Amino acid sequence: MLTLYTRVKGENGRWRAEKFREGRGIRTSTLVGPFYVRPFVNGVQKRHPLHSATFAESRQEADEIEKLYEAQSRGLTVSELTAMQNSNRLPLRTVIDTYLEQKRNKAKKTREQYRLTLDEFIKGLGRIKFLDEINVVALRKYKDSLTARDLPARQSTRGSTSLISS
Repeated sequence: MLTLYTRVKGENGRWRAEKFREGRGIRTSTLVGPFYVRPFVNGVQKRHPLHSATFAESRQEADEIEKLYEAQSRGLTVSELTAMQNSNRLPLRTVIDTYLEQKRNKAKKTREQYRLTLDEFIKGLGRIKFLDEINVVALRKYKDSLTARDLPARQSTRGSTSLISS
């Protein structure tokens, strides 16, 4: 992960790069740019300006730039690098389709409920696309999305969480 920097003028009148601190418990929502990253290219650290206005956008842009430089160093395109990195991962949709296929001998309404619940689960996870990305935080986010609906918590999560945990 590339570190985000800003440029500040020192007491001696020279410009220097200053790291933005980020991590658990450190608020970054009020930070303003300009933002920079300093990746190593051919053994030399280069300053690369970012065009994002907020810290969160800059973090995403820095991650994209890191992928770009990594792909270039391997002589690949970004899509080829992403495909290569994801080749050993299980897509969530494939896992769910396999599960539903294994449950094809169940009653029609049961299969339909499984499908609806799992589709809702995928929607509640947001940007998660692979099975190995599901963790405690993702499951809490899903449960929060269920309780955010106007149903009582017990009613909205009773069948959904029991299916997901099986």
